[in-house]
Amino acid sequence: MLSMGNRNFQLCAYFLTICFSSVAMMSSFPKLILISFDGFRYDLLNETMTPNIYKWASRSTWFTNGSRSQYVTNTAPNHMSIVTGLLCYFLFPKKNCLSRTPHGGQHHFIGLMPRLLFRLILTLTTFWRTWTAYGNLSDWMNDVDDIVDLFLRENDPVNFVLWYLAEPDHTLHLNGFFNGELRKKIRQLDQLFGYFIAKFQSSHLENSVNIILTADHGHSQIDSVKNIMCVRDYITSEGYDIGDHMIYPHSEDLALELYRNISNAVKTLGYKVNVFLKEDVPARLFYSNSTRIGRIVIEPHIGWAASLSCTKEQLLQTYNAGEIGFNSSSHGMDPDHKEMRALLVISEVPNNIDLYSLMCHLLSFPAAPNNSSMSVDHAEFFLLFVAFLLIVMILAMCMPWKTKISDHRIMNRKEHRFLLTDCCCTKDAYDTDSDFLIPKGNSRGTITDEFANPRYWKKFFALTKTSFEWYGDYDILNSIFEKYLKPTDTVLQIGCGKSRLAEQMYDNGFKSIRSIDLDIAVIEEQKSRNRMRPGLVYTVGDATSLSFDNEEFSVVVDKGTLDALLPSQDNLQQSSSVQKMFNEVERVLKEVGRYLIVTLAQQHIVTFWAEYFVNTYVFGLCFIISSFISSVSSRRFMLRVHEVANCASTFSMPLFVFVAIKLRNVSNISLPIELCRQGSYQFERIKDRNDLVSAIISEQELSQFVHLCSRKLDREVSIAVESRHKSGPRYQFYIVDNVKTKSFKSYAVFVVPLGREAEWMFSNEKGRRALRAQIGKDRLIVVVLSRSHIYSSLQEVQDEIAPFFDILSCGSVDVRATCASGNSLLSGNWTVEDVVSENREYRRLIFQSSASIIQSEAHLKYAKDGKKIVDLDSLSCEHHLFMLAGLSIMPKNILSNPSLPKLKFAVLGLGGGILASFLLRHFPNALVDGIEHDPDVVDVAVHWFALPQKNRRMNIIVIDALDYLEDKAQKANEKLDALFVDLAGPIHDSGLSCPPAVFLNDYVLDNMKNSLKRDGMIALNLVTRDEEVARKARRSIASHFPSLFHLHSEEDVNEESFRSVQQTAAD
Repeated sequence: MLSMGNRNFQLCAYFLTICFSSVAMMSSFPKLILISFDGFRYDLLNETMTPNIYKWASRSTWFTNGSRSQYVTNTAPNHMSIVTGLLCYFLFPKKNCLSRTPHGGQHHFIGLMPRLLFRLILTLTTFWRTWTAYGNLSDWMNDVDDIVDLFLRENDPVNFVLWYLAEPDHTLHLNGFFNGELRKKIRQLDQLFGYFIAKFQSSHLENSVNIILTADHGHSQIDSVKNIMCVRDYITSEGYDIGDHMIYPHSEDLALELYRNISNAVKTLGYKVNVFLKEDVPARLFYSNSTRIGRIVIEPHIGWAASLSCTKEQLLQTYNAGEIGFNSSSHGMDPDHKEMRALLVISEVPNNIDLYSLMCHLLSFPAAPNNSSMSVDHAEFFLLFVAFLLIVMILAMCMPWKTKISDHRIMNRKEHRFLLTDCCCTKDAYDTDSDFLIPKGNSRGTITDEFANPRYWKKFFALTKTSFEWYGDYDILNSIFEKYLKPTDTVLQIGCGKSRLAEQMYDNGFKSIRSIDLDIAVIEEQKSRNRMRPGLVYTVGDATSLSFDNEEFSVVVDKGTLDALLPSQDNLQQSSSVQKMFNEVERVLKEVGRYLIVTLAQQHIVTFWAEYFVNTYVFGLCFIISSFISSVSSRRFMLRVHEVANCASTFSMPLFVFVAIKLRNVSNISLPIELCRQGSYQFERIKDRNDLVSAIISEQELSQFVHLCSRKLDREVSIAVESRHKSGPRYQFYIVDNVKTKSFKSYAVFVVPLGREAEWMFSNEKGRRALRAQIGKDRLIVVVLSRSHIYSSLQEVQDEIAPFFDILSCGSVDVRATCASGNSLLSGNWTVEDVVSENREYRRLIFQSSASIIQSEAHLKYAKDGKKIVDLDSLSCEHHLFMLAGLSIMPKNILSNPSLPKLKFAVLGLGGGILASFLLRHFPNALVDGIEHDPDVVDVAVHWFALPQKNRRMNIIVIDALDYLEDKAQKANEKLDALFVDLAGPIHDSGLSCPPAVFLNDYVLDNMKNSLKRDGMIALNLVTRDEEVARKARRSIASHFPSLFHLHSEEDVNEESFRSVQQTAAD
């Protein structure tokens, strides 16, 4: 099986060439059928729901992570992109190339090119119904018969068929994923595919016709009717056309008006919807220059929808403000979301000899002569394909493409109502509020508007009594100064003000220091205070016109003077003054003299300084190459920047020391700018001025962020940290505090394993707050890694973030041994581990797909021969004990009478079989059904958890639990006394880890109820770290069972067990 993941579709094209080339070599008429099941999401293909497709896919080339679809336009380009290999930007403007108009009223297929170029090479037939012609299993089987006949007929046989079915898209729109209808439709499609394969085999076509099974896009569930934005409520009723997720205004003025109205509604009412003007749509979607794209594009987040046809009033009436059941799903989202990935399986398996040509393609390198079938030049086929495109373009020009505003598409079905929405898209983009000193939005190591805005700095300085308190003293600066100063140096301090820096330097051994300032009173005060320090000289002087001789000083020190002289970049007079000051400093410095500037490093300060000292003269907004100025034609400085921790201030604003070292006349070589960050002893080379500005601003952002986190946070904050060697954030840090604590006594860092960042616990604020509560620390720092970066080990991660955090240690658990590990086709990678926790030994089964959940856990004990065995007479999980306690509230009081005859139990989610084994041993007359959909897990339970598989009272059934419930509900004579629901799964957007969300919908809960005897009981283990999700789950269960008992387990955050009895009432 080949798992390619979400690769570029161009690679798929190359794999198609690989897969089909062997047939092409053998025959001048290679054959191909492209089957598209509309909206078939990649993860709907599994052994349980689609055994026929699964069997075929397992021996084919199966892209198990699906294929990335194209973003939707009015003419739905996904099928177009599949058959042409073109992005929507390049598709034919304002037309739909493949008409879906029925032909003849029978099988509704159209021959776009039945005899193209006199059947020279290729003939094509499409079974391409209109998307509203949904069909049924009988119709589809008739299509199969016709397709087989087309390939086999003696006169004009075809060699390329496109076969489109409007399912499961239609069913998903009407029912969503969770009310049971989707499962029925998927089974029909699987039956159809089984019939198709059988028909091909019996007709001897299986080895001569290549098969591609795919879909145009995936689907995503709409969480609630309240999550639908009815766009019509906020725009006028005329003057535009509509398409999928798009509006086509008839004038530019109307376009801007509609855009403002929709954007204001989103902002004001909290709709999770993105609204774009066409030119603002992300460039990766190739939309901005395409005439197919509407002027306004509307993109909802995951779990939301935006409809251009409904009104809020209609929705509220139809669904009674959310009280009436709502089931619907939609598509048209950002193709980068996994929900939008489509099914893709190719019948042929590639030869490894073809990989050479593929590698050359990926490297954009011409392949040498080789035996790869990809190197064969099918010139005739290429010319034919060009002709095909030209014909289709001609046909396309005559076809309409826009749709007018239609009546609202609200439909009723039994007690549930649903809405055919336009789209539903994208995860939440986290945006943190901030006070004015913190850059808005999450810092990402890049330049932000706040630090580049002079008003930001004006307000910043206005908060201080004097700027000098922000610039530190010698205790802070000495580690930098002592790198560049010797006790014998003659030092000039310009703009000394009231600073004590010179006297502190004097007391530390630097005895020759002259300080100047324009303020006579300040100079007199300094003289008076330092009269006992004879080497300190204070005089009135102007830094822009120094009275000293050329090359008189070894060092010039500027502490805040540059910042004071150049508060903004807009004042030409002040810029001229700074230019003069730099000229004077250069004049009085000796060769190899050092000019040290202590600064807060505003962007225009950095730019002015760097431009001057790298041979460019700056005057206002004009840049004049210094070679035209004779006075500075020989200037050559080596530049360094040091970041200093500013501990002197009550607000942590980083200080920087700019160092310009005057060199002798040297050859025209490029001297680098070097940066030494806070806490580092190494310099990094900076390429140019822009990179220097960016690096400094990133350090300012980090410093501000650290200061923000120096006090208790009432909300989550985050920051991204980039690598110096690769673009894009390398780490994202989320800081979560316990808002109830008065003082911090503990904190920890949690590094999210790569690949699990999308799980509920790590991907949103509620989940991370729950994680902090579970860990039990006052502050938790959650570290999310980037998939675009490479991490060799956890130790590397620890070393990189060690300057900021202490790494979290699990401490209480010591993994002694990994007993076994493997991979299941259904459950993915798994491990069985023997661990010690609180001085007791346990055996655990863990799935990598939900590693935050222990799938199964058992106590270990030692047999008489000293061998370690599983203790089947004890339960290590608290929720299992709670579930058993539910038996005591039944009318039979089964817990007090375990020997009652003919008891029937079922455990959904057998896992390691711990609960099922305990029931079997402690209820001697009970029959136990152990339900597990993964046969590999059953094998693990038997071999590692001592599951008594051969006991006649234990009935292990490998089946989907949903199918088991549906079957049990329909059998009157096989009802259960107790049903234990102990199912786990990966945490998705539902916020649930146990059970999967589908088990809490009305259809499945009805089946649970109907599977029980009249006085039966269901015990359901619910694990969620979202209280709102927990309350919603309670309401769902209570609506089906008259009595609800709720116990809260302390072994996990917000973990809850429910017992529901059909007669006894208690709470």
